[in-house]
Amino acid sequence: MVDEHKCTKWLEHLATFNRHVGLPKLWKTVKSLNKGQPAPSNQSITFNGKIVSDARKIATKFNKQFTSIVKHSSSRTARILTRKKKSRSNNGEPNFSSDNTKKAIKQAKASKSFGPDNISTLHLKSIWVQPVSTTLQPCFTYP
Repeated sequence: MVDEHKCTKWLEHLATFNRHVGLPKLWKTVKSLNKGQPAPSNQSITFNGKIVSDARKIATKFNKQFTSIVKHSSSRTARILTRKKKSRSNNGEPNFSSDNTKKAIKQAKASKSFGPDNISTLHLKSIWVQPVSTTLQPCFTYP
């Protein structure tokens, strides 16, 4: 008998809703029927065998775990070399000689697979003769 009364009261309550305007009232009703969810308890996390449950301490531990604690340092010679290297750059264009090209082709692993230019290293190794090297050099070097 009580369940029937609750059911009729619920149906009367739903009949009063306008689905275009009364949505907040509907959701408030649904939430009140659920009687709210209990507040979640603090979650604890273990760092190096120690249990931490304070949110600020957890955040600090995560920051320490995922950031470097070593101070960045560079030597004077490394900075000088980097500066010289940058000053010698030719607008990002690499500078190759025919000797560099020959050496690179000789050191390349012989493979049947084609590169992005549809040339395999086997082709290059088989045709790399002095007369051909002067013909192909412009393909591999910048002016």
